[in-house]
Amino acid sequence: MSEKGEGTPSAPRRVLGIYRRLRGRYHTPLQPNRRLRIGCRDSQGAASLPQPNSEQENAARAAIALGDPRVAAYVAQSGRSVHPVDERALETQEARALWAWWQGAASGGRKPHRTAFDIIEHRGLAPHLYLIEPVAGGYRLRLAGEVFEHLFRRSRGHVWLRDSDEGLAGVFAGYFDFVSEQAQPYRSIGRMNCEYSDWFSFESLLCPLRHEDGDQLLGVVARVTETGA
Repeated sequence: MSEKGEGTPSAPRRVLGIYRRLRGRYHTPLQPNRRLRIGCRDSQGAASLPQPNSEQENAARAAIALGDPRVAAYVAQSGRSVHPVDERALETQEARALWAWWQGAASGGRKPHRTAFDIIEHRGLAPHLYLIEPVAGGYRLRLAGEVFEHLFRRSRGHVWLRDSDEGLAGVFAGYFDFVSEQAQPYRSIGRMNCEYSDWFSFESLLCPLRHEDGDQLLGVVARVTETGA
């Protein structure tokens, strides 16, 4: 099935001024991309970034995300939405657990080092985790838990290249670039239906980590319980 987006949320009026002042610092050109047909289809979703130190800072980051063309392409073509993380909005215990770890491990405005995450201490998250590493021209899936593989049909070694003819690969690589540059986690929520399931919602949290071979992205994904389902 093909993936299709269903719209993008509007930036709050009160933060547009902040966004315009910061845009010159964060705004980068959109990487070219085309559409891709895959086994699953995403629909309308919602998303978010790591919780900053103040509401004003959180609003500014939300505006930056909404104004970045790479994020706009990701939202439009994947059907998910992207926002700064608000701890109160996290819907799954897996996302809350990874967010709590990232906040505790980050210090002095620096991203945690990848070696700071001990899977033994977070063994309950293992099936939901995925780790993305940079490669020439894009990113590669270094590790993938069973839940990630089952939901997205992506296994270890999968690559997302910015100039790929497979359109969503370039879109996802652009989104990964954005999260890495911002040095803050982002949350996304989407809906999918696949050959093995009717429509369901999922929540994903993507956290940047320092590494000598290039910053990596540690993510977690979990299905969201549907109210009234």
